[in-house]
Amino acid sequence: MSLPRETKQYVPRLLALIHVIDNSSSLGIRLPELPNSARFTIVNWPTQIDLTALADIIDLQLKDIYQLNPGFNFWQSAPDGPHQLLIPVENESLMNALIAYLPTDKSIQWVHYKINSGDCLSKIAKNYSTSVVLIKAVNKLSSNTIIAGEQLLVPKISAGSVLPIDEHDPHYTEYKIKRGDSLWDLSKEFEVTIDELAVWNNMKTKDYLKIDQTIKLFQCENRPDVSRPETIQKVAYHVRNGDSLGRIANRFNVSVAELVNWNKKVEKQSSLIHPGQYLIIYVDITQQYFDA
Repeated sequence: MSLPRETKQYVPRLLALIHVIDNSSSLGIRLPELPNSARFTIVNWPTQIDLTALADIIDLQLKDIYQLNPGFNFWQSAPDGPHQLLIPVENESLMNALIAYLPTDKSIQWVHYKINSGDCLSKIAKNYSTSVVLIKAVNKLSSNTIIAGEQLLVPKISAGSVLPIDEHDPHYTEYKIKRGDSLWDLSKEFEVTIDELAVWNNMKTKDYLKIDQTIKLFQCENRPDVSRPETIQKVAYHVRNGDSLGRIANRFNVSVAELVNWNKKVEKQSSLIHPGQYLIIYVDITQQYFDA
């Protein structure tokens, strides 16, 4: 009987392995005990799968994903599916948590986002039409704290699909427009950009604001809470001889990081300030401050 060369190689090896397992005791071979439980499971991803991004999320090598799923020949699954994926069981809970927050009818683009000074998760989530919870789950973040210069893997949902953010995000607030307000004025007051205000409120940057109109604001942890304007005030501090960011921060009960974030002209690495310079500081007027 003529057999292909591949068959001649692997069939005898498979038969020999079966014989060793069945007769290990008589052969004097001690086999390791393995738990009688599944090591892999199948998950159904709701949309087209980006295998490269998925490998980053669940801490698997891309080659391991291909080895477990040899039917995938490209970096992503076919647009029309199937979107089933075989993964280790220890990754199943994370995958299911992600699936719970993903829209089933929209495509997802995974973006490697470099965190800028002044960024916070709520702003990033809003700008990419995603949610804080999903960003935290994907990047395994235990808190809302992020560091400028580091990268986040952000799921960008296609246009027209905006996930609910306010129910997950404590930094969402509303502001009622007063006479004389403009997007430019509000961007300066709350230290955001006009583009961000427009995106958050489905507006154009040149739109006029109406008195009593309500707009949405997404606050970062290192900015004053706009829901308490009666206790937080913005002051301009005149730098004097002998001042340092550390001394000023202690005097006004804020952090050096906050001072740097509020004053973009201060070099983050050197933290140099000069006599005669003015610094913007947000202070709680219910506290008392003394000269050091």
